Amino acid sequence: MLRLLFASIVASSLVACADIEGDSPGECTDGADNDRDGTYDCDDADCAGAPDCAADTADTSDSADTSDTGDTGTDTDTLWTHPAAGGVASCGITTEGKTLCWGDNSYGQGTPPDGVFSQLSGTFYDTCGVTPEGFASCWGCQGEDEGQCDVPVGSYASISAGTHHTCAVDTAGALSCWGCETDLGQCDAVDRTALQVSAGSQHTCARLDDGTLACWGSNAFGQSASPVGTYTDVSSGAFHSCAVASSGAAICWGCDGESGGVSTDHGQCTPAVTTFSKVAAGYYHSCGIKTDGTLSCWGCQGEDAGGSVDLGQCKVPSGTYTDLALGKWHGCAVRTDGVMKCWGSNYFGQTNPP
Repeated sequence: MLRLLFASIVASSLVACADIEGDSPGECTDGADNDRDGTYDCDDADCAGAPDCAADTADTSDSADTSDTGDTGTDTDTLWTHPAAGGVASCGITTEGKTLCWGDNSYGQGTPPDGVFSQLSGTFYDTCGVTPEGFASCWGCQGEDEGQCDVPVGSYASISAGTHHTCAVDTAGALSCWGCETDLGQCDAVDRTALQVSAGSQHTCARLDDGTLACWGSNAFGQSASPVGTYTDVSSGAFHSCAVASSGAAICWGCDGESGGVSTDHGQCTPAVTTFSKVAAGYYHSCGIKTDGTLSCWGCQGEDAGGSVDLGQCKVPSGTYTDLALGKWHGCAVRTDGVMKCWGSNYFGQTNPP
């Protein structure tokens, strides 16, 4: 289980929820710190004795059922253009223009509104999308609404859902972020024209119009210390970031430090020495599409809170791909032929696209 919030660093900024974690079914295994006390799920004393923690412990141990790792999705007749994976849920846009979601729907993040979307982004509590006309909306946030679903009026080119905040680039290239009731500066967008933005847990990174990077928010693990140079893609994970340099090399940062005496570096900042066209940063893992179209993932090494961080999220399916997205312990990617392939933990059915 993740225990990456340094209480000593952020305790003064955390805003506790009125609800006690574990007082609703599924809260202790939804992959989130619902009561914002800095301790996740079954590591939280508020979840002690919860029946679903026993199942979660079994699912995250080294003896976990092998059917919960690797490529767990089954091919269907549905063809896709774009994936979105957040927390323990997944969504995608079909070639017919439909938005479909699967996996956890505890907060309504798996119930998209009517309409056609051209881009999606998901996280634990909500999913956001932009229509071809530039209209942006977010759905979910039920019971965990800190304003991240309250999209300001505007015309948008892209949107990115973070754990407790949302950021977007409008059609003029201006950056904006909202939410951030738990404010560590992740909503303090730079006043620069941007091509892309990616919201993490407590930080945000953007690729600017000159190809350079800008990051803001928490830098507790070095995740906001963006490297110099020019880049073609950027992705903010929970507490680390990755980008594709103009040379094609993948570069990741934000694996410095410890949480609860456990190193935060599980290999998610050490990509393969090859060239990439796209990269995605998750929690304890990262993935990318190499320039030959195949997938590569790294991380998933070591132990966290006594359990393995490897649930198959680094065991990529074969084939060539055009787009990918990562959740907490899983990933989904659109194959060149339009088939959606998902891999990793399937505890909530998040790797079984319809």
